[in-house]
Amino acid sequence: NDWIEPSLPLLPVIAKEFKPDIVWAIFGNTSCWKMGQALAHMARCPWVADIKDNWQAFVPKGLRKITAHKFSDAAAYTVLSKAHGDTFPLSPSSDFKTVYNGISPALMQAMKNNRNAADRRHEILITGSLYRSDVLVQLLRSIYAWQQQHPGTTISYAGGDTATLEQAMSNLDSSVEVQNLGTLSPHDLWERQKNVRMNIYVRNPPNLFHHKLLELLAAGRPVLAYPGETDESHTIAKSMSGLFFACEDENEIHQALDHAQSTTISSPDSATHDQYSSQYQAEKLCELFSETIERRGSES
Repeated sequence: NDWIEPSLPLLPVIAKEFKPDIVWAIFGNTSCWKMGQALAHMARCPWVADIKDNWQAFVPKGLRKITAHKFSDAAAYTVLSKAHGDTFPLSPSSDFKTVYNGISPALMQAMKNNRNAADRRHEILITGSLYRSDVLVQLLRSIYAWQQQHPGTTISYAGGDTATLEQAMSNLDSSVEVQNLGTLSPHDLWERQKNVRMNIYVRNPPNLFHHKLLELLAAGRPVLAYPGETDESHTIAKSMSGLFFACEDENEIHQALDHAQSTTISSPDSATHDQYSSQYQAEKLCELFSETIERRGSES
């Protein structure tokens, strides 16, 4: 209620002055849904419930169906990924519209340009949130073991999760070296990602879908996720013709690195990648809004 109570005086003002045709409420606990539902009722317009977080991780077992029924008047549902819809206890996920956080136009353009940055095929780059130091230790230990048979390769990290990196390094042999690049600008990050030997990200299973997969696939270099990945992520990687490895143990990591070293992959197919652009995803969302408004108007 800490979000709901301060918002209540503002909702009638928004309903009266802004006169929304539709309300899109993003789930990040049920506060946003409650606010969106209330605003839609005041404005006498439909509302769309969006699931960007794992419902089963946010709502306690035993309360999920009860809570979901309180929001069953939503005119439509959108989800960050199909897996997010599968966690919702009422409607089947087939009724949901999947709207990915698409690849930004700037990134799309950067990847279409000629590769003019320094060739970093010696570099193995880990990007983004690291989540758990014990999982990172497993990953780094496996990469280091592979490095011993492939001298000349380096490990780098680009991101702001320095504390987790330092904790992991404290539990590794001092001979394991990781260059901490810190938080790079988008341009510098993309230039690096599209020239390294392998792009790696750490998977956090409760998150269900990692948006960085789309960005890394757009870079056109081999991508490794640890530990594992969902069927949906494999399907996306295949549709984007990406070289993607979802590894569960050290042996699979070594096989992936060997494959990345010996395989040449073609330039990204821009037509396929366009389907995962933020513009394309926004068009899908706007189409759903228009259909929902039109359907609600015909029912009244």
